[in-house]
Amino acid sequence: MSAKQHCTGHAQGGHGLARRDFLLGALASPILAALAGCRRDGGTSPNAAAMRKEVEAYHRAHGNLPPNPTAIAWDPAVDRYPRIHEQETFVSQQSQVYALVARALMLLNPNHLDNPLRGLVRAGDSVTIKPNWCTQACFPFPITHPSVVYPLVEFALKAGAARVTIVEAPMTLARGCDWFWSSALVGVDSMIRRIRDRFNGADVRFVDGNADDFVWVNAGEASELRACEFDGLDHDGHTGFAKNMFFDVADCHGNTPGKYQPGLSAIARSYLDCDVFINVPKLKTHGYTGMTAAIKNLMGLNIRSTIHQMPADALRAYKDRPDYAEWRESPMRDVPHFDRTKLSGKTGYWLGVTEEDRYHLGFGNDVLWRALADVNKIILYAAANGSMMDVPQRRCLTVVDGIIGTDGNGPVNDSLVHSNCIIAGKDPVAVDAAGAYVMGWNPEALGLIRNCSACTSLPFGTMKDYRERIVGVDPDSSCFDTRFKPPDTYDERIIAPHKLVRA
Repeated sequence: MSAKQHCTGHAQGGHGLARRDFLLGALASPILAALAGCRRDGGTSPNAAAMRKEVEAYHRAHGNLPPNPTAIAWDPAVDRYPRIHEQETFVSQQSQVYALVARALMLLNPNHLDNPLRGLVRAGDSVTIKPNWCTQACFPFPITHPSVVYPLVEFALKAGAARVTIVEAPMTLARGCDWFWSSALVGVDSMIRRIRDRFNGADVRFVDGNADDFVWVNAGEASELRACEFDGLDHDGHTGFAKNMFFDVADCHGNTPGKYQPGLSAIARSYLDCDVFINVPKLKTHGYTGMTAAIKNLMGLNIRSTIHQMPADALRAYKDRPDYAEWRESPMRDVPHFDRTKLSGKTGYWLGVTEEDRYHLGFGNDVLWRALADVNKIILYAAANGSMMDVPQRRCLTVVDGIIGTDGNGPVNDSLVHSNCIIAGKDPVAVDAAGAYVMGWNPEALGLIRNCSACTSLPFGTMKDYRERIVGVDPDSSCFDTRFKPPDTYDERIIAPHKLVRA
């Protein structure tokens, strides 16, 4: 497959447009004509009235939505983003990305096409938005593009939100956060100022989750990590779960766990202090989990370190430790990623050089999906004070930036794949299953999706009937002609069978 085919293969698909795509194309011909002359800043957005008629026609043609649907808004003409430093082009009148996000949400909410977040967001709500703004490397390819976040803030405010908070707490961005998020790169502060100006000083803010107050939350009996042998839990670059001082720090409610327990997380307070939580991940590959989208993006709920809340005397003692100089800002300090006892013990890329190591870190990893399941349970079931409840505590939505993804040895890579879509839904497991299908992969072969779908204690989603729950495109659509290259820690067992035949 050539580089051009790799990036745009679905637009040149071998089996033509499916019935729904033909219908959408016919209805949207004026829109596609307008999109044909894309500028480098992202082009002119389709007329809002025309897009509304298009989505209305779709809903009339297909009747009632399936239970708990996943929407895929796909348009091969949307193959770029607005320039980050030209945020005036993020608005609905100019941005194709804004239109694609709106279409995905309209597909989910036919009763409120004027504002497709109405109903999910109610008057007076506090809304938290969690993008993937996690790395400076290969910028801007591996991150959620800010133009995808912009319409979500606007829709939330128009639906009556009293406060909208964008929060990110990256595990791997140890230094330079303020610089990275500033106008130098992501430009979140200028975007917020622009939105405040448009909405008469609305309460919109950005919070660095790693500097936020935090809440200790323990998934308890519902923790999937409880099935693991404690002594084997590990992650590259931390001081060890059993001897870690970070558990001696009290949270904003005065709670101190004192030691690590499977299922325990230090969650940035702003993630829990909301009525509505919107997860906005990037569609890309990951060496440990195969893919990263809805489920994996919630790793960022767990703050990198509690060091910013350490008492001065404890911090002085910590700085006297011999490993301080090396690990003082080590990422993912307290989040189990693999079983150390299954590895060869050698060091190197992915902590090991053997095929067996790569298997246990990647395709055969039976630890990381459990840590991710726990934080997904926490965001749905944890009260603001950290107590786990048996009913959902906030309304949740996922909106995946699948316009341009990265593949190969992700999550930080510059190998681009144009999948030209926005994926949205309330069920993160179904969203990831649909995302894997967009990538040309078999969701049932991915332990992350398969195992999270099987969680019975505080379930948070299911991949069951995920194809039948997709709206916006047919499961045999040209939207799914793309093939993402797997990481080296995986193999062709995750590729959808029909893609292996056509490769």
